[in-house]
Amino acid sequence: MTGVRVAWNSFLLQLRGTSWLSILIATAVQPAAYVSITLAADRPGGVAPQAVVLGSGLLAVWTITLWQAGMVLRRELWSGTLPSICSRPGGLGPVLVGKSMASVALSASMTAISIVATSALEGHPLAVERPALFAAALAAALVSTLPLGLLVSCLFLLTRSAIRIAETLVYPVVLMGGLLVPLSMLPPVLRPPADALSLHWAYVLLAGAMTGPVDGAAWAGLLTTGLCYTVAARLAFIRVLHRARREGTLEIF
Repeated sequence: MTGVRVAWNSFLLQLRGTSWLSILIATAVQPAAYVSITLAADRPGGVAPQAVVLGSGLLAVWTITLWQAGMVLRRELWSGTLPSICSRPGGLGPVLVGKSMASVALSASMTAISIVATSALEGHPLAVERPALFAAALAAALVSTLPLGLLVSCLFLLTRSAIRIAETLVYPVVLMGGLLVPLSMLPPVLRPPADALSLHWAYVLLAGAMTGPVDGAAWAGLLTTGLCYTVAARLAFIRVLHRARREGTLEIF
């Protein structure tokens, strides 16, 4: 119960310490810009407006999660609180989980509001044919995003190349994730990387719930990628603790 209490308090602390101006820009202004610009660029109608809105929303959640969850441990390091957290009974794990959950929940909820409002103003309101399935797919997508946030947070602490890592995880997703550019429009050699992205499978599930039919393989894809992210996050977290407890340093080499 101590770990749960620490995680909950860390969740609340992350919300209280949020820079609301930067959050509003990242989760409200940027998603609205994604939707408006992409719809304007697709006036000929090559991509369905609903697909553009959904893809823009997921891309915005992906981007803000990388930056907000990724910076959790770095902010603790910069503020000088990270060593003391590692030495306390609650430990670093619950703190990281609680703060990452706050980042993911806040970014996803505010992005959803922005996307729904923008799509309605653009004349393409979201229409969901199977609301219950859509809600289940959305919850599964958020759950699969959390271990990615934990992984990136550890990677941001373990390397000086944090900015390059974030860029590597963002820009290929824009091009090869099947969110804004349909995979059918890409050369065959560029399509397989999408299978390694939980965001791609989340898009397939959510798009299916909006129109009716759902690809059952997408559930397996989302589960598999989420588990892979979880294992990778666990290994990275072990490395962080190893550096803190055995090497006696949390500095970035």
